[in-house]
Amino acid sequence: IISTIDMIVTTYQARGIAGVETYPRLFYALGLVAAGYFADIKERSYMAVSTACAMTLSMAATLFSHTPAAYAVCLAVMYFYSGFYIVFLTVSFISVAPYTANPLLWAGMGRAMRSLTTGIVALPTVKLIEIGGLHAAMLLNIAFYAVALLAFYVSGSLGYRGKTPEPRVEADTLRAFADKFALTGRETAILARIIEEDREISCLAEELGISYRSVQRHLTSVYQKTGTRNRAGLVLSYRKEGTR
Repeated sequence: IISTIDMIVTTYQARGIAGVETYPRLFYALGLVAAGYFADIKERSYMAVSTACAMTLSMAATLFSHTPAAYAVCLAVMYFYSGFYIVFLTVSFISVAPYTANPLLWAGMGRAMRSLTTGIVALPTVKLIEIGGLHAAMLLNIAFYAVALLAFYVSGSLGYRGKTPEPRVEADTLRAFADKFALTGRETAILARIIEEDREISCLAEELGISYRSVQRHLTSVYQKTGTRNRAGLVLSYRKEGTR
């Protein structure tokens, strides 16, 4: 979607209708700050919703960008939305990275995905604009928009996540890991939740009914017993034990 919008506004620039070097670029920074704020609320519960709303706003602005006056507004909204989708991609891959065999690689894959999709979409969009004009590109973007909203809906991202369900880790693997490193019952419960999803300490404390500092102490003890330094290392250690 953002790549298609890029091509639309770039076409305006190339035709001399309006420029991309003006103040609307500042809205990118504003979008990054706003998206980062929403991404931090309640374990990223509102990240997808806020991204979808910003995407809708950007789509609407693009449809009315056929005049020079409206173009500046479209550009500002497009840059604002850019901050949201960058944060969405970046945080999504960072969240998944600890559960992969190469966390450092996948943690940075969000921005790489943005560049990849831009390269894939750019040339076909330019050709489409040459053949069918800007209206054809806008119709294509509406199609992309519909698919994106459907993907958000099907994945359940648009709904509030509510209370986190009990972890669904394999009991035998968890028990074997806990026995090997002499983990206590509370430490095992914390481990199970971290393996299931990278929850914040405040969330773990709320689920287990203990204090924030107690969770910190238990987590530090788990690191010491397992010889790991952080959550990513702990998850990798657990995965390796489970495959033996």
